[in-house]
Amino acid sequence: MSNAPVNTMCIDCNRGVCREVTEPYEVQLPDSDGFTIPSLTMLRCDVCGEFSIPAASARAIDAAILEYSDTVSVEILKEFLTKFNLDQTEAAEALGLGAKTFHRWVRGTQRVSRSMGYFLRAMVEFPEAFEWIQQRRWRKEYSVGTESAQRPAIETESAAIP
Repeated sequence: MSNAPVNTMCIDCNRGVCREVTEPYEVQLPDSDGFTIPSLTMLRCDVCGEFSIPAASARAIDAAILEYSDTVSVEILKEFLTKFNLDQTEAAEALGLGAKTFHRWVRGTQRVSRSMGYFLRAMVEFPEAFEWIQQRRWRKEYSVGTESAQRPAIETESAAIP
């Protein structure tokens, strides 16, 4: 993009011409101080100074927010599906989600929560944990009335925790 005029009249003042400019852009988020995108292309009126954000720049803002907020991307979701050879419905079932939740995440109509994002990343990093969850092994390992009902001790550096 260049500083050449974009052949549109400013919709705010109806007098100026919008020109492409590239400058820092401040993003404010709830529950956060926000952050700055160092270089974002916008259309700025040469008379009133108001600006609009082209579609490509809006996508860049969305991508920066996802990265800043540790939100899981569609690529990570697809990596999860591929790693465990699942379709979206099977993934939702294995994770104990509502039937359409994973579909909404992949389509982008619903965002993955930060905590679920951490959980999914852990499942990709530690496949044995996902298999344990997928098979609901806790039901087998800790069934009431069986010898395995007693949980094994967790070893720590200082002592065993029953």
